[in-house]
Amino acid sequence: MSVKKTVEDFSGIEDPQCAGKVDHRLIDILILAVCAVIACA
Repeated sequence: MSVKKTVEDFSGIEDPQCAGKVDHRLIDILILAVCAVIACA
């Protein structure tokens, strides 16, 4: 599984955050969480 494929899989998820009040996109947070789980963090 590549990171690019994972980003494509998660890109369809709607971001419920207020656009002007966030520093990070939802997709970035999800990819970091998946990487942490894979690394047993």
